[in-house]
Order: sequence, then structure tokens, then C-alpha cells
Amino acid sequence: MHFGVHVTDVRRDGITVSPKIGGPDQDYATRTVLWTAGVEAVPFARHAAEALGADTDRSGRIAVNADLCVPGHPEVFVIGDLAGRDGLPGVAENAMQGGLHAAASIKRDIKGAPRKDFRYRDVGSAAYISRGHALMQLGPVKLTGLLGWIGWGFIHIAFLTGVRNRLSTVGTWLATIARANRSDRAFILGGSGHPEEPYTWESPVHQGYHFKGDQPEKDASA
Repeated sequence: MHFGVHVTDVRRDGITVSPKIGGPDQDYATRTVLWTAGVEAVPFARHAAEALGADTDRSGRIAVNADLCVPGHPEVFVIGDLAGRDGLPGVAENAMQGGLHAAASIKRDIKGAPRKDFRYRDVGSAAYISRGHALMQLGPVKLTGLLGWIGWGFIHIAFLTGVRNRLSTVGTWLATIARANRSDRAFILGGSGHPEEPYTWESPVHQGYHFKGDQPEKDASA
């Protein structure tokens, strides 16, 4: 495990990392790179928290009250990925529901009515893998493969604003399906590499190494 670094380059033969706080770049030889994404608040969030005197969690999200306002600043709401409360998920639905709640709270303030606490409603989740492959879950209902992909597409189209945007997206989607070429690919990892594309080259990163099975070993002559 290497902490405190940014991956600045990914190649077929390895990766390059750069320290977050100064120092030289470092290369790591690898034939397989798995990329995953986490949720971390943008640097602006910490600056805003400092200006408001608010606390932040380890991900940089701003601590908020139950109604999504900043403690001591009822006129400032924080929603979406920046709201650090009750393990709210970093998904678009959280931001949309938070926006509606903030608007409702402002209306209540104008009417002199008390605010209500924000309650996130989990409406399910969906993940795109590649064309024709996606995952979608809504309560006990789970869809995968082609059905999941179709469901994922309709969900995203339904949340678009404006008829023109929806028609344009549907048209682009249908054109992509009709084209013979593909702009994305799904990879299933396993074995020791793609059978049609074996690793037969030697890069500068791998010089002095040979692979025994899937593990690199230092050559005695290197």
C-alpha cells in the first residue's frame, strides 16, 4: 500500500506516481492495472469550511446540521458530495434530493414555519460497465446484462431536463447501437493476459526482470 501519492501516468508496462508533497516521481512495473474511484471533496470545500468556521471529515466534506445547513449559518446549505452527515452517499440522487430539501427549507423560512430534517430516500443504484452491460438494483429487483443496460439508459434519460435533451440523447444512443464499431470494450480479467495480445516486449521499466507465472523476478545478470 502506498499512500500520499497521485497516479500521474498509466501505461501498458507500468504506472508512474508523484508524491502529493514534493519529491521525485517513481515508476512501478506492472502488467495489470485496476482503477477504482473514491469520493473526496474538492479543495474548495476546505476553504469554505475555514471561512465558515465549520468542521470537515477526513474526506474534506463539511459537517452540517440535520437540515443540511452549516452550524451557526442557517443561510448556508451544503448538499451532495460536500455534505458530511450520516454517511450520505456521493451519488447524484443525494444532490438532487438535497437541492429540493434546501429549496423547501427556504420556503418554510419565508413563511415562518420550522424546518424539517433532511431524509435521504434510497431509490436504487445503477452502474454502467460497457455497451450492452450494466447493473441496476431497486430494492429486491436486480437487473444485469442487457436488461440492466436498458434500465440504466432509461433512468438517465428520465432525469434529463427538457424534451430536446431527451430526444437528442435517445438519438445518439440509437445511432451508437446501430454503428458497427464500438467505442468501449468490456474486459474480463483472468489468466496471464489477453490471448490475442501476449506480452512479448521489454520496456525500460521491466528491464532486468522476467516473469515467472504472474510474478516478476530479478534476473541474476541484471
